[in-house]
Amino acid sequence: MNPSIMITETVSYWMPFVSIGIVIVGGLCMGIYHIATFNSYKAKQKHKEHQ
Repeated sequence: MNPSIMITETVSYWMPFVSIGIVIVGGLCMGIYHIATFNSYKAKQKHKEHQ
């Protein structure tokens, strides 16, 4: 059995799971980034109102 064929089959089998995982992780990172930037933006807005 050729090991490169085995690797290719394994990669093609795992590819959907890997791509879904990348999408989920990317979405989480974007969500965290947006929440962080939104919170700092709100804090700046509050700071402006107090002046």
